[in-house]
Parts: sequence; structure tokens; C-alpha cells
Amino acid sequence: MRPRWIIRFPTAVVGLLLLATVCSLAQNKRETMRGNVWHPGEEWPIVRRLTITIDSQSSAEDQQILVEAFEKGGNKASVKALEKMPTRGHIYIRGLSGKGYAVSYLKVWPTAKGRDIRLITSRKIPLEGGRSPDYTVSAVELHMSSDRTGRFSKGQLYLACQLGVSKEEKEIEINPLQEPMSIGFMIDWRE
Repeated sequence: MRPRWIIRFPTAVVGLLLLATVCSLAQNKRETMRGNVWHPGEEWPIVRRLTITIDSQSSAEDQQILVEAFEKGGNKASVKALEKMPTRGHIYIRGLSGKGYAVSYLKVWPTAKGRDIRLITSRKIPLEGGRSPDYTVSAVELHMSSDRTGRFSKGQLYLACQLGVSKEEKEIEINPLQEPMSIGFMIDWRE
């Protein structure tokens, strides 16, 4: 007769491996958000459909790489570091690009009413004008409500911006170079 621990130990190991697999799959679940984007100052704004997919968040190491690059070489060095980072999601604007724009940096903060999300692309979204060497990235800041209807979820799309670093928190900042577009009615569709 085998001792009980010989039978229970492999069962416990298999159970822990299954639990770890389920937890990692739950964390890496793709998230899709859909809403509208428009220029707020226009009398008759053109409203475009905006879709954002999130595959994963940037790590603390990614943030540290961007901060160090900015401190060494400013915006140009941080953009080069951004271009080397893995894709964390995509931004799709109807009528612009079939494949969308890759998100290289993505951070999420919980808030009292939901969460804030910051996404930065490694290249400028060409909704207006061409690409300039002075501002080669675009960014999105979202304030997602826990309401899930999209009525209270809003944000901004910065078509042309430079990266910066806050002095006290060493957090990546967005320095817009033109008026941002408004984002509204964002609904979070978790797959």
C-alpha cells in the first residue's frame, strides 16, 4: 500500500498548475472598447468610430526604460525606446487604416468611479497632415466609468504629442502639440 502523500502530492501539483494557468489566461484576456471620436470645436463635427483593443499592460520595466531614455535623450530617445517595445494593443479609427495603429505603452489606474487608461502609439495617427519628426507619437487618455453603458466614459485622442516624465512620480506624461479630439460613449466589451 502506498503512503497517502504519494497520491495527494501529484494531485495537488496538478491542481496548482491548473489554477496558475486559469489565472494567467484570465489576466491576458483581450479587452475591446468601442466609442466615438470627434473634433470638439467644429460646428458640424465628423464623428468617427473608434475601437481600442487591449492585449496586455506595460510592465514597470517598460516604464523605467522610457523614463531612462527620456532622461538621457529627451523625446527622440523615448520614441526610439517606444518603437522597440512589444505591442500591447491596437487603436482602430474607421476610415483610416485596416490594421490599426499599434499601442506600445499602456497603463491602467483604478479610480473611485472606474479606471483611467493611457495608451501611446509608436507612430503618429495621420488623421490630419503628415508625419513630422517633431511629434511622431499619438496617445489616448480614457476615463472609463464602471457604469458599462458608456454614457460617463470619455477621453481625449492626441494626434500629435511628445512624451515627458513627471518629476515627482517618474510617470510618463503626454505633452499635446495640438488640440485633442474628444472621445465619448466608450463601451468596454470584455471578450
